[in-house]
Amino acid sequence: YHPTLIPEEAGRYADAVAVGCAEGVWGEIIRDAKNRRLKRVYCSDDFSFSRIAPDRSIFRNKRYLPLAPIEASRGCPFFCEFCSTSAVYKGKVIYKRIEDVKREIEESGRKLIMFVDENITANSKRAVELFEGLAPMNILWIGQVAPNILLRKDIISLLRRSGCVGLLIGFESINRKSLRKMKKDAAVPVDYNKLIDILHSRGIAVYASFLAGYSNGSEDVHDAYKRLLRKKVALAGFNPLTPYPGTPLYHRFLQEGKLRREDWWMDEPYPYWEFVYFEKERGDKDGLAEELTALRRRFYSFSSILRRLNTNLLLMSPALFFFHLLLEVTGCFEVKAKERIFANG
Repeated sequence: YHPTLIPEEAGRYADAVAVGCAEGVWGEIIRDAKNRRLKRVYCSDDFSFSRIAPDRSIFRNKRYLPLAPIEASRGCPFFCEFCSTSAVYKGKVIYKRIEDVKREIEESGRKLIMFVDENITANSKRAVELFEGLAPMNILWIGQVAPNILLRKDIISLLRRSGCVGLLIGFESINRKSLRKMKKDAAVPVDYNKLIDILHSRGIAVYASFLAGYSNGSEDVHDAYKRLLRKKVALAGFNPLTPYPGTPLYHRFLQEGKLRREDWWMDEPYPYWEFVYFEKERGDKDGLAEELTALRRRFYSFSSILRRLNTNLLLMSPALFFFHLLLEVTGCFEVKAKERIFANG
C-alpha cells in the first residue's frame, strides 16, 4: 500500500511507481520496460482480478507453512480512521468469482487455507454464497472478519460447516468512546463476550486485535487483556496506534503537530511496536509502549497458555483442541522472536 498512498516518495527511489492494484497495470509496465519507455507513474483503474492466480510453483521445496494463502476479495466497506485499507480502497470491495476461488483452492493442493481478505464477510450475501460453496470441499480455513459478523446469524451458522477454524477480529477497543473516535462502525453495537462465546462453541479459534492510544491511558488494553484471559482467547494483538501515511489518522496527527517526524517510517531501525507520535499535554508514549510489551509477554507466557486452554474443545474435537494449542504456542514463539529482532535493531 505504501507507494499507492504516497507515490511521490516512492518515485524518489524507483524508475516507475504502480498506484493501485498491480494486476491492472502490470502487463503495461512489463511491455514499457522491455521497450525502454517506462512512465513515471502507472495508475490502476477498476478491473476484475478473477482468473488471475499466483504461480504457486515458485513455492515448491521452500520451507513455508503447509497452508495456501487465497484471496477472494480486496478492500473493506468501512472507513476506520487508522486503516490503510480504507485509505486505498475508499470503501470499495473488489470480488473474485466464487468458482475461481474454488478452483484456486483445488489447484493449491492444500487442505488448510488462509484467506488473506481484509474482511471476508464484507458483503453478507456474497459471504453466504462463498461459504456454501466451500462446505463440500472438505477444507479448513482461517480468515479475517469485522466484529459486526455477530449481527448475521446466517453467516455464523455457516462458518463451521464451511471449514472455518480460526478468525482474526479487529475489536480494537472495549471502550465505546474510543470506537466512535476511530470511526469503527463495525464494532460499536457488538457484544464482544457474546461473539467470542458463539465462535468458541463452534470450535473456532479467535485472534483478538486491540489498539492502544485512542484513550488517555492504558486502561482499555489492560481491561481487554483480563477479558481475553477469562474468555480463553487463543491469540491476541496488543498494538500501538500507528498513523500510517495516507490515512485520515496520519493527516489529523500531522495537522495537530503530534508526529515525532513526518516520515517516521524512515527511522533506523524501523520503529516496530513503538509509538511514533506524542501527546502535547503528556509528552511521549514510551511508558505505554513498555506496558504493551509487558502485556504481550504475560499473555503469551506458558502459564497464560495453560490458563487459556479450552478443555471443552477436547470433548468436542481433539483435533481442534490441538489446533488451538498449536496456534497459542506458535503465537508465543512469534512474539518472542519479534522482540529479539527489534531489540537488536
